[in-house]
Amino acid sequence: MSRQNKDASVPILVATIGAVATIVAAIIASSTMFFTDLANKKPPSPSSTSLDITPPKLIKTTPPKNETNVKIQSPIIAIFNESIDLNSIENRFEMRDSDNKLVPVQVRYDNKNFTATLTPTSPLKNYTTYTVTIQGGANGLKDLGGNIMESDITWSFQTD
Repeated sequence: MSRQNKDASVPILVATIGAVATIVAAIIASSTMFFTDLANKKPPSPSSTSLDITPPKLIKTTPPKNETNVKIQSPIIAIFNESIDLNSIENRFEMRDSDNKLVPVQVRYDNKNFTATLTPTSPLKNYTTYTVTIQGGANGLKDLGGNIMESDITWSFQTD
């Protein structure tokens, strides 16, 4: 009787090993696709675990670069392609006037719309060129994945 039980358990053992092998093969296949995507710097497919490897990019400014006749009350806005890490916002935005004097600004960030709004702490002057710089590079602005904006971004506008 002992021999019959031993022989009867062989198919169960083989089926168990087969199921484990199938699971291991599936894990290896999906991780291979994931790492291949990383190596090619492509975002992983929606079915795999996503990992953000793309640095944030500025996609729009208000006022636009080199705009003239900008009202001194106009909002100063930077819109990004993705969410920015709130801890990296502070001290990454700088505004200077035509004399290269620092213009103190407060920065408010709207994560829902990926929008940073700069508000000067004192009124802007008429007929003045202002330059806004967003710090990139090693100590620059970061997205939620920790990716750093590759380089500084600068744009200027002139008030009327």
